[in-house]
Amino acid sequence: MVSPRRHHSREAGLTLLELMIVVAVIAIVAALAAPSVGAAAGERRSNETALDIVRLARRGRSEAVGYGRAHLLQFTAGANGQFALFRGDSNRCNNANWAGVVGAGCTAANTACRDLVSGDVRSTPGQQIVISSEDGAAVDICFEPTGRVLWRRAGLFSDRQGGPMTGGGVRFNIVRNGGDGVTRRILVPLGADARVLL
Repeated sequence: MVSPRRHHSREAGLTLLELMIVVAVIAIVAALAAPSVGAAAGERRSNETALDIVRLARRGRSEAVGYGRAHLLQFTAGANGQFALFRGDSNRCNNANWAGVVGAGCTAANTACRDLVSGDVRSTPGQQIVISSEDGAAVDICFEPTGRVLWRRAGLFSDRQGGPMTGGGVRFNIVRNGGDGVTRRILVPLGADARVLL
């Protein structure tokens, strides 16, 4: 009878040293990738904010036609900037009682408020999204059922060039972290749909 040989083979698996090396490599790769992942997330939030503003302006223009009443896209310059869309009580921008419509703000109690886009909503700690007009001030844009688009800073709405009106429309900027990302530019033109500028 032949005695069975004993095989001294190593079982498949990792030693503690090999496991520590794998963990170290994963940690190094994660540390190298973290800044680009954070930057990509910030750029995504900037793009989403730009598209939300374009959507809001287009909604104001189409609802003005659909409901037969003027709609106000109000940009408030603040810490991060904010857009609010309100449905007016008249079919003309200069005839609507905007003080009464906007007075309650964009809250659940104010049924005239149709929607809201704010830089605060898209901001996260360490990555601020700031929305501003081209000259940094507040501006109102009004859409009439006839397709006219007017603007104002104070007083009556107008379609004249000047103030925030440059190149046939009102321009807005979306900047991430005070300028360390790509600036998105939006144009709300007179008589056409809002769009993101390249």
